[in-house]
Amino acid sequence: MPRTPRRTPAGSATPFSPPPPGLDLAIVTTGIANPAQARELAAAGCQLGTGPLYGPPHSLRETVRRR
Repeated sequence: MPRTPRRTPAGSATPFSPPPPGLDLAIVTTGIANPAQARELAAAGCQLGTGPLYGPPHSLRETVRRR
């Protein structure tokens, strides 16, 4: 049976469990829209994320050029 995402007061869904220790995996999420979502996802173990909070996506070339 598929797992249903749990909606939280911050409006994000956290449908994952952190990976078991020792597997060297990272949790990545998309669509982070506000600081509360970013904090909640970080507290749940999400290490990387993208979304409107951080601006539009850029290519690696654009990112390097902007620095």
